Amino acid sequence: MTSTGRLDGIGPDVLSKLAAEQPRLMATKSAINSARAASGATGLRRATERSYNVQRWFVAPRGGYFSALEAPDMLCRNSALSSLRCAEPSSGEAIRPRKQREETGMRLAGKVAIISGAASGMGAATARMFAREGAKVVIADVLENEGRQVADAIGASARFEPLDVTKQEDWVAVVSATTRHFGKLDVLVNNAGISGSAEQDFYSTEAWHRIMAVNATGVFFGIKYAIPAMVANGGGSIVNLSSIAGIVGSEHVHMAYNASKAAVRLMTKSVAVQHAKDKIRANSVHPGVMPPMRTSGRTADPAVRAERMRVIPMRRPGEVDEVAYAILFLASDESSYITGSEIHVDGGAIAI
Repeated sequence: MTSTGRLDGIGPDVLSKLAAEQPRLMATKSAINSARAASGATGLRRATERSYNVQRWFVAPRGGYFSALEAPDMLCRNSALSSLRCAEPSSGEAIRPRKQREETGMRLAGKVAIISGAASGMGAATARMFAREGAKVVIADVLENEGRQVADAIGASARFEPLDVTKQEDWVAVVSATTRHFGKLDVLVNNAGISGSAEQDFYSTEAWHRIMAVNATGVFFGIKYAIPAMVANGGGSIVNLSSIAGIVGSEHVHMAYNASKAAVRLMTKSVAVQHAKDKIRANSVHPGVMPPMRTSGRTADPAVRAERMRVIPMRRPGEVDEVAYAILFLASDESSYITGSEIHVDGGAIAI
């Protein structure tokens, strides 16, 4: 066993008892190493999660301690080590139990999510993926017919709720319906948005207000009304859809699109800082060139898209499922120590 803390306070009698347990510990370590060789790091992690419920600290009688990540959980209860007491690690020090995932193999088992703009495109792909991974999903969209079709196709684990993201009363209704029907809220995906590439006047004030209302204010409202439900639930994860246009300038869109997506990026970091104390994480996802949106204009033009491919290192557009997998990761407990961060799903476009 590897010591990662103080060993003071552990007497010879305790050390001798630990030595007697060494063959059993080495057998466990051997099993883990076999898992590493067979499955790589992921297999090792899963084997470890199955073997040990939680990291424990073994505390010596006079206050010394050492970490025992490779010690079986049953060691705490072993009568041969009765002179030691086992203590749960303080918050943030442990690998938390993931019993539901262990039992089902699903990455979002037991979680409840609201996804705005989920009637089509990335939102629909994310909703389907979340449901496959064990989540209960609320399809929230202004497009009622399409949204109900997505929910019906998913089945009992999904329901549709009408949502115009620019209206506070709609957000209140959606969050209330979610907690009433599913009992809680774990995940919010702020996906709804509109393009600025169909505008004829890139200095249109009307377009500025319309795009900012959906892409920025709509995200703000989602955060505003989801936070209290997440606090009541003991925490949660917010994933906001920004864009690489929120990081770099764009040639073919109204500047409100860039401004709104940049606002989403910084709002996300603000939420992460302000609500970490509430065990609420917030991260943003930044897609690059994807299949055209319903509201796309110039960026849907094949000639424009071909031109953009020349500056993307991977030389192809992205797919909606590639974005959905990034959202899934940030929504899941796999990203439990990630907040205020961003993932670029762009084929390397802004790496240049």
